[in-house]
Amino acid sequence: MFERFSEQARRVLFFARVEVSRWGSPQVEPEHLLLGMIREGKGAAYDLLFDDLHLDWRRMVQDIESQMEKRPGFAQSIEIPFSTSTKEALTATVEEAERLQHHGIGTEHLPLGILRIDSIAASVLTEHGVTLELARQKF
Repeated sequence: MFERFSEQARRVLFFARVEVSRWGSPQVEPEHLLLGMIREGKGAAYDLLFDDLHLDWRRMVQDIESQMEKRPGFAQSIEIPFSTSTKEALTATVEEAERLQHHGIGTEHLPLGILRIDSIAASVLTEHGVTLELARQKF
């Protein structure tokens, strides 16, 4: 599945796993994907959310983290599975790229996939004014 992901999108997945180990979560959740995108600090999705739409990434991180359960962290070298909702978000990400007739999958497709599922990440994006319709218009 990830062979179509851009280098930057793969880095977001890497940073999502960093967030998982930091939070001690048993699985990669959609909120870790969003935190990974913010940690990456660049890319089409980051530019849209924080430059074009002028959202406050610090506030978004606070809103995500306030809803997450903190557990003891662990080494990043441990293999961490994707949750069912993350698998659904990643599948939706691929579908959104295909809907746009994009062969490659970049960071801009990740919020589209996240917004299509029920998760903390989707709720936080929506609370900050980012809807699926708005994101589709921008990408």
